[in-house]
Amino acid sequence: MSYSRHKCREYALQILYQLEIITHSSPARDIDSFLDQLEVSEEGRQFVITLALGTLEHQVEIDNLLKENMENWRLERLSVLVRNLLRLSVYELKILKETPYEIIIDEAVTLARDFVDDIARRFVNKVLQNIHDSSHQQVASSP
Repeated sequence: MSYSRHKCREYALQILYQLEIITHSSPARDIDSFLDQLEVSEEGRQFVITLALGTLEHQVEIDNLLKENMENWRLERLSVLVRNLLRLSVYELKILKETPYEIIIDEAVTLARDFVDDIARRFVNKVLQNIHDSSHQQVASSP
């Protein structure tokens, strides 16, 4: 069984989408149920779980960061898919910090293009780049 981080990000996005639109009692159980239907290596399964549960665990912090970096947009106005794609990407970019930011942004842009459209692709790119740039400006200006 192969392990593709891109496919894992796609699965995590699908899980976050489902968890937001359907009332669930146990996200961990629902994630396991989703993954049980797929052929995912144990390493891939763990990455999906880390992404999905980590995004949910840090959602308030992530949402605040998104709100600060979306010009003329409210988080609630975004489609469920775009909102969760941004959340997932910000989790990986700002909290997990295992992957270079260029790869995270590229993956998010690809998922936006594949699941939504070109307008969403550009929006996702701009928001994530703003978040990356603003955090690096803060680091550069620190004494």
